[in-house]
Amino acid sequence: MERREFLINSYTGSGVAWILNFLIELDILVYRNNSISKTWEHGNNHYKLKKQEDVLKQWCPVLSEKNEFEFRENVSVRWAHEFPSNNNIKPKVILLVRDGRDTIYSQFKREKKFLDFDQMLSTPVEPFNLLPADTWALMNLWWTNSVKTENLHIIRFEDFKSNPLPYMKDLLNFLHISRSENDILRAIESSSFDRAKKAEENYRKLSANTQFEQVNRKGQPGEWKKIYNNEKLMFFEGLPNLALGRFGYKEDGTSTKALENLFDPTSAATDKDILALTALKQVYKNFQQEKDDKYATKSHIFLSKAIDLIKKHGGLEDLVEKEIDNDVYTTVCPLCNSSNIVFIGKINQEKKFATTKINLIKVPELWRCRKCESSFIQNITRETEAEKMYSLNNGIRWPSCKIINSKPKNIIQKISSLIHPGAKILDIGCGAGDLLDFAKDLGAKT
Repeated sequence: MERREFLINSYTGSGVAWILNFLIELDILVYRNNSISKTWEHGNNHYKLKKQEDVLKQWCPVLSEKNEFEFRENVSVRWAHEFPSNNNIKPKVILLVRDGRDTIYSQFKREKKFLDFDQMLSTPVEPFNLLPADTWALMNLWWTNSVKTENLHIIRFEDFKSNPLPYMKDLLNFLHISRSENDILRAIESSSFDRAKKAEENYRKLSANTQFEQVNRKGQPGEWKKIYNNEKLMFFEGLPNLALGRFGYKEDGTSTKALENLFDPTSAATDKDILALTALKQVYKNFQQEKDDKYATKSHIFLSKAIDLIKKHGGLEDLVEKEIDNDVYTTVCPLCNSSNIVFIGKINQEKKFATTKINLIKVPELWRCRKCESSFIQNITRETEAEKMYSLNNGIRWPSCKIINSKPKNIIQKISSLIHPGAKILDIGCGAGDLLDFAKDLGAKT
């Protein structure tokens, strides 16, 4: 009999390890990567975790308590944190969602690789170089627009954490697996936070190979309310706000059950939508649209609308290459107005204007004035076009951090020795203004 394949997918920090442990406790085969053989050794109807996968023991306590497993059902569940593609939308999908505000904060606490939470919120992530809130929303909403309704089972972290029994029964029904209520309750108990924490402690005593600073943390639903201020919540404007509504996380209790109402298939995509979609598909090459598949068409429409929303909020400009007519050319030196100028050579510039990728029609050139000996560039962008491109860029993309916390002490001491009260300082290309803030604290006029 052919094995029934399922995919369980979630954004990071969504409690998927709890469900994985629950399934393994019920003798249901669970694996990661692209094949069962990369996770398990199989022989004589028994499965043993591969040595290179021992790191999973800190996530799932059952793996540290048993050496061999006998998976009874002809079912396998692959888990991942990935976007839909032509390779993974065929099986039935379990989509585990968690309030984006909580799950991103949980990831911040576990990874401990940013100076502060604001820096994480404003740092783009793979695979699309979007901000975390946009990435969370795009991943979850894209799945709901890529899988047929009967093949998609959505389960919320907040629901199974508060009352796991009915939701785990629903999950098993979706998998077409029958277990007694006593077995289900036993698997729930085995998946508790305390057992997972104990498994992590035991694992760390034996191995230094760990993925995060803190694997198991007792995140609470609604934890974000104590963490986010108005500035942090701004990151959830646009598409993330729609995703919060779609999955029932809106403060006013409203929800958006039918995403088709938000992304109306009858509304024509604009050139801006198509350009953004093209850029996104170039970056994420696994996604391929099948013209004769209505669900692929639905996914195409969703992406066009979702990307447009992200662009309005800011965050996708890095992916969209804009063609620029850089036709500004002079016959005299722009500094001294002398016509005694000479060509030096062509310039291979980075194809980027602020945070917008551009394709310059003409190749920029370096010239020199023989009279005043200044150098300048020919084939430059028109001022009106430059102002327009600057206006497309969002300052929220540059995280701000006090310079005293981000630079070595010797650098801070050197800069401090050069600044005195009343000094006038102009910083050209000041970024987020961290250096100016530092100088102002020392009494300088900035």
